[in-house]
Amino acid sequence: MKKLISFTLYGDDPKYIWGMYRNIDLKHEFYPDWDIVIYHDDSLKLEVIERLSKDASLRNVQGCGVSAAAWRFFAHDEPDIERFIVRDSDSRLSE
Repeated sequence: MKKLISFTLYGDDPKYIWGMYRNIDLKHEFYPDWDIVIYHDDSLKLEVIERLSKDASLRNVQGCGVSAAAWRFFAHDEPDIERFIVRDSDSRLSE
């Protein structure tokens, strides 16, 4: 059973991109036995996708017909989910 920290990420605003990088680092400190899943669209640059995919599972939901702010709730439908939390990429993980 998986425990997930779920995020939505799109666009190229450094506030959110660098926030996501920082949250990946903090996950190892505060949630070492949890996995990160990031729901995104085609607006992310390839280099961002490549960097994020080293430490997180990425799900491209381009054209899914759901508001971007709600994508992170798709974690509910991930297989073998034990529990999940939903976070903003510009809000730092903590205890």
